[in-house]
Amino acid sequence: TKGYRPGGVNRSRGEPFFPNAYGPDIMENNEIGYKSSFAEGRGRLNIIGYHMQWSEYQLEQVDPSQVPCDGNGNAVDFGDPSIDAGMKTPGVCGQPWQNLVANTGEATITGVNLELDYRVNEKFSFGFNMEVKEAETGADPTGIVESGLALPLSADTKGALWLDYTWPSSQWGSNFGFARFQYSKQGDIWNNLDGGSPSDSMNPRLRVPGYAIGDARVGLQGDDWEVSLFVNNLFDERAAYTYSTGT
Repeated sequence: TKGYRPGGVNRSRGEPFFPNAYGPDIMENNEIGYKSSFAEGRGRLNIIGYHMQWSEYQLEQVDPSQVPCDGNGNAVDFGDPSIDAGMKTPGVCGQPWQNLVANTGEATITGVNLELDYRVNEKFSFGFNMEVKEAETGADPTGIVESGLALPLSADTKGALWLDYTWPSSQWGSNFGFARFQYSKQGDIWNNLDGGSPSDSMNPRLRVPGYAIGDARVGLQGDDWEVSLFVNNLFDERAAYTYSTGT
């Protein structure tokens, strides 16, 4: 299959490195998989492998011209003592700090997805899914992004499992009661595509740790109503979805 996403226009300020307008990107996806049912239809097992080729992919990132200029109008590292705060060189340095969308070369995403659902009996069922993938950059004609970098906000591993239990009930006019537990886990991610360390960059590339979250719910259901008690984030996980130094 092939997917197409149209281009657009940034609301850029000053004279940044990335152009104000960005073009379309194209995703070509090749899949091979196995879908099945078993135990007289009470179970379902799906396995899918995929390889995606992403051309001229659109990515929101900090414009590199936000670094300060030195006395000669060249870009310098953040914190350099030779900074000339009043100097601006279009497309190179001294421009406003801003996130812009730009076409950023090539990328590939290769992975495997596994799904299982199984109803043990009329009351109890369970399931899980898991994905393992590698998402990394390829060639970049701008020369800004290295080849082989992990794509930002993309975890190499993630998965979830759930347990459902129902039982007949006549309490408060209900038809049945239910209980559900679900648990999801995601691996580490990078916060952005490129950037230095926190000590020498205004937009550092940081590793965001993975997290695991459990939720539980129990309740009653009637013909046209439902009441339940629930606890989200049962284990009080302090999940981080991205990191930013701010500016």
